Amino acid sequence: MNLFPATDLRTLYFFLRVCDTLSFSEVARQENVTTSVVSRAIQQLEDQVGHQLLYRNTRAVTPTEAGLQFSQDIKQFLEQFAHAQQKLNELNQEPSGMIRLNAPVVFGRRHIAPYLPLLAERYPRLQVTLSLTDDYIDPHTDPTDIIFRISPLTDSSLHARIIATQKHYIVASPTYLTKFGTPSTPEELMQHRCIVYKNNLGENRWLIKQQNNWQQYRVPATLTTNNGETIFSACLHGLGLCLLPDWAIYDALQKGELVRLLPDFETAIHTESRTIAMLYPNARYNSLNTRTVLDFFTDIFGETAYWQI
Repeated sequence: MNLFPATDLRTLYFFLRVCDTLSFSEVARQENVTTSVVSRAIQQLEDQVGHQLLYRNTRAVTPTEAGLQFSQDIKQFLEQFAHAQQKLNELNQEPSGMIRLNAPVVFGRRHIAPYLPLLAERYPRLQVTLSLTDDYIDPHTDPTDIIFRISPLTDSSLHARIIATQKHYIVASPTYLTKFGTPSTPEELMQHRCIVYKNNLGENRWLIKQQNNWQQYRVPATLTTNNGETIFSACLHGLGLCLLPDWAIYDALQKGELVRLLPDFETAIHTESRTIAMLYPNARYNSLNTRTVLDFFTDIFGETAYWQI
């Protein structure tokens, strides 16, 4: 069957609209043409494909089985055509206008904000709005184009570009270890000063995997705080041990300012893994701005996130 050029895109569009509205007259009214124009276009389409696509009677118009299948294929074809046309239109365009980003507070300060000058240099017509919050953000109710989120991936209404799986390490400063010694077993943590994150949901658990099971340790807290940067600073200055994500401490570990403890043990604050990902609305075709920023940070973070050790 040779559909083109006898059948044009307008006829295919009429057909899809009739399938949606189940009415020739309604499509004619919406498209500002006569009902006979729509009816004749559909008849010509049926003649061209060699199948009856619609049942017609005085009360309603309904797709045949062949019509239902054909409408699904044509809808996909028109979407692909629109996407191809959009890509051609964007060849001579550059990202411009607003792009709205959201990230957890500390992660955003450490791994988003430092790269915004490079993003602005590369795409000077972009206008970035960056919101930093540890509250849950729903892009369907809070206008946001890209959300950097650290959580299990459970929201099927969003697309995700995975950056990394978050890891946690127990660390201390060389100054602290010189003064108080280095724990060599999980049980020895109980004899050390510890800095613990605590919010309105309670203290973060210190979990250590032993014999493939997670064991929880209620370590003695010299300091509790609801701020991750405070924990990092206090640990760096020798107050005690802390349990922090890899992306928060990787550079201090590389410089020798912090030392990873119990390296033979897997440590965490949750028994289920947390994924660091860029989330964006589940649209078939995302805007040029969204795609550009997604690609930019994908390149920045790398195939293996630069903070992973």
